[in-house]
Amino acid sequence: LQRRMADDIWIYDFKTKLTENLTNNIIQDIFPMWAGDKIYFMSERERPVNLYCYDLKSKETKKVTDFTGFDCKFPSLGDDAIVFENGGFIYLFDLSTQKVNKITIQINDDFVNARNSLKDASKIINSFSLSPDGKRVAFDARGDIWTVPAKTGITKNLTRSSGVHERNVNWSPDGQYIAYVSDKTGEDEIYIQKQDGSADPLQITKNADTYKYDMAWSPDSKKLL
Repeated sequence: LQRRMADDIWIYDFKTKLTENLTNNIIQDIFPMWAGDKIYFMSERERPVNLYCYDLKSKETKKVTDFTGFDCKFPSLGDDAIVFENGGFIYLFDLSTQKVNKITIQINDDFVNARNSLKDASKIINSFSLSPDGKRVAFDARGDIWTVPAKTGITKNLTRSSGVHERNVNWSPDGQYIAYVSDKTGEDEIYIQKQDGSADPLQITKNADTYKYDMAWSPDSKKLL
């Protein structure tokens, strides 16, 4: 005997103390909302999930929305409409007209957090890698790749890439290159760059579909693991 776990829509009558199953099927029926003589609910009987209506008088159920790409989610009943989410957008189902309208949402923001400002990158250091001669160290901080001297010298920002996140530095054994991960293309790819910043970075990997971490150079500085 297989136990069915899908939800149904039920009504409990306080006078008769009786319970009635309105859907009674193996399909997931959820989020019941009572409006007048109708009960609206979400169902996956014709995937994706859409909004359905059960008429208490006729005992009939009908589909009232017809989305084909994404599930309808998080419905909420108001006085004259049902609001819900689909594909990252907010929609309003009018109970009187039985029509769906997409809601345009405007967020008026001063963008305070996006304004230009000076930040101390030394307080947000992540990965680091020591140069083979021990004279400099590379690290990533606030999405850029830096090298700093062990004693005296200048601090170098090798990438200076606003809006791009670089991380996980690794200095080559021959001291010539620094490898790192960057999302410059929109995905995580591995790059190498001259440690003195004298040339543009070279993209090593392409067509990434996942994250990359923890690189290691071969002893001859010709390969990366």
